[in-house]
Amino acid sequence: MKRSAKLLVMTLVCVMIAFSCFANSDSSLPVPVPQEEKIDQIGCIIESRFYRLQIEAEKALRALGAKEEMIEELSKGVALASVATDIPASLLVVIIKEESSFNPKARNGNCRGLMQTPYFTGYVDVDILCGARILKTKLGETNGNLREALAMYKGGRNPVARRLADKTLKTFAWVKTKIGEV
Repeated sequence: MKRSAKLLVMTLVCVMIAFSCFANSDSSLPVPVPQEEKIDQIGCIIESRFYRLQIEAEKALRALGAKEEMIEELSKGVALASVATDIPASLLVVIIKEESSFNPKARNGNCRGLMQTPYFTGYVDVDILCGARILKTKLGETNGNLREALAMYKGGRNPVARRLADKTLKTFAWVKTKIGEV
């Protein structure tokens, strides 16, 4: 078969697949979905993802010994930050444990709160989101290198920060095994 014929066949197959994916039982043409319905579908997907991440966070919090009375509030904040930044919920829980031992009033120099950021608000969900966004920024600066991003989050690209990052990654791997994510 000539190259142009192969290309034509592939194009037709793609068009047929696209029509079959979007067609309803009454028509062979794509049916547009009303905007409100699209928004509802997206909302359901996000809500489902939030719920799964909240459960993951609850398991990680219990595995790392968080107080039972704090788990609901922390897991909601972690799930929100995880949805917003695509950082695994259990990794955020590990960082919170290491940075503040789950104490929302923890303080170390200019850094405060659960994730020890300079942008303390006193609201658990906002403070976790702030820390997660800082880590997300560091991931971007390191081209997705989690070890380097964690080192930068913990103080920079130096041997001490890298050891702390390695400890975080080791604990993260342990938590994933403990809660059944591996």
